[in-house]
Amino acid sequence: MTISIETHEAGVSLDLCDQRAVLDLFGAAYYRYHYFDDIDRLDRIRFLARTHDGALVGFCAAEQFGMFYKLSNLLVDRRARGQGIGRRLEYTRLRYVRHTGLGAYVSCACDTPASQRLKLEFGLLPIGARYGYRVNVTAPGVVGSSIVFVDRIGLLGTAEESVMVDPKNERARVIFDGSTDLVEQLSVFPSDWYVDVLSQPEVIEGVDLLAPAGIDIDLTDGSYLYCHQLKNDRYNMALTANPTIICFLMRPEDVC
Repeated sequence: MTISIETHEAGVSLDLCDQRAVLDLFGAAYYRYHYFDDIDRLDRIRFLARTHDGALVGFCAAEQFGMFYKLSNLLVDRRARGQGIGRRLEYTRLRYVRHTGLGAYVSCACDTPASQRLKLEFGLLPIGARYGYRVNVTAPGVVGSSIVFVDRIGLLGTAEESVMVDPKNERARVIFDGSTDLVEQLSVFPSDWYVDVLSQPEVIEGVDLLAPAGIDIDLTDGSYLYCHQLKNDRYNMALTANPTIICFLMRPEDVC
């Protein structure tokens, strides 16, 4: 199969036929996809894989956050898998990002090992785990996890207190600097939400509610911080689901 990869720069909308084709691609692959509204956002670079007769068989995107590009939404039509299309999309996307001199950041689903292998093949580094990051995406009641990959390791930063809440996806992130009561902050979130905490290590010592989850990046300022996940019902359900994780996470002490 002859495949071409197209790059659509930020600020330029896909035509209506391509928008519909991308929505159909994701609609056919998932039970419930959370990011339909993001597909043609004009602040993102979009990469399309197309056959010689014009059929759209793959898609991915990249969005700039400060000194990083957040990579997302890589998907290949089920009927066209096994032909290297995903690899070509990822190669094109990473080449684009690396040409800018900025870093790459991506959350990789653990449904199968294929996506993790692809990230490792292109030299990305696994730094953190997200147990239960997705729910009801592939099928009703299925709790999915993910691995965070980056293409570079930076210095550990300083946490600046903030809370980010995503009700649609039932997720929350607390960036904690030790100035408030963390247990009280965490108590407001439902037990079936994904909740993580980014901080420096000394400020969360003795908080038994948290499980180590590697390191992660505060994309608002590019800081690398220790990541811990709240051990709630969502977390326990994800562990019970036994996610497919084939790579060893970099240790927090590898970041200095």
